[in-house]
Amino acid sequence: MLLNAQDGGRRKFIMVQRPEQTDEKSEAYKAGYANICEIGKERIRRAGDQIRTEYSEAAFDSGFRVYKLE
Repeated sequence: MLLNAQDGGRRKFIMVQRPEQTDEKSEAYKAGYANICEIGKERIRRAGDQIRTEYSEAAFDSGFRVYKLE
């Protein structure tokens, strides 16, 4: 996302994460993240927000989709 904001690129990426449960004693669990996937989604959101703040004039896509396999 950062490179796209910097040079106007249209790069895409795929993130794959198994839904491993967070340890009940961890800070992540206490913050409301039941599994690692939830942490990943929040990090992507925050990264997009930070890049948008730093490169407010850039036209890049910070959205993403989540697919869950059963």
